[in-house]
Amino acid sequence: MKPVQPSAQTSVSVQNTSVAKVLNANVSIGSTASYDSAGNPATFSQDNGDGIMIRVGSQGNPLGLPQAWTGNNVNTTITHNLGRVPIGYYVTKKTGSCDVFDGTVAATDSTITLQCSAGSTIDTIIYIF
Repeated sequence: MKPVQPSAQTSVSVQNTSVAKVLNANVSIGSTASYDSAGNPATFSQDNGDGIMIRVGSQGNPLGLPQAWTGNNVNTTITHNLGRVPIGYYVTKKTGSCDVFDGTVAATDSTITLQCSAGSTIDTIIYIF
C-alpha cells in the first residue's frame, strides 16, 4: 500500500468537516451514567471533554453516592482519575446555598481535595478539569 499525500482541497474539506462536527454540538463534558432513587443524576461518564463530572453527596451520604462531603468546611478528598493534576473545577449544580472551595491538601493526578461550606446537608455536582 502506498501512502497518499492529501491535496490542499482534500485537507481543507477534512478540516471543514471536523470543525462543522464540533460546532454542531458534538462536544460533551459528560453524560449521566446512573440515577439515584429520586431520579437525579448520580454518576457520570466522561465524554470527549478533558474533565469529569462528579456528584458529591451530603455528609452521611443517604443516597449511597460514590463521593460524599465529610462535613462543613472540612477537607473532602474526591477521586477524579484524570491522570493529571486538575487546573480547576466548576460547581454545576447544588441542592442549596453553599460555597465549594479548595481544601488544604494539594491535588494529585487522581484526587482533588475540596471543602463545602454546607457539606452536611448539600449535594453538589462538580466538573473537574
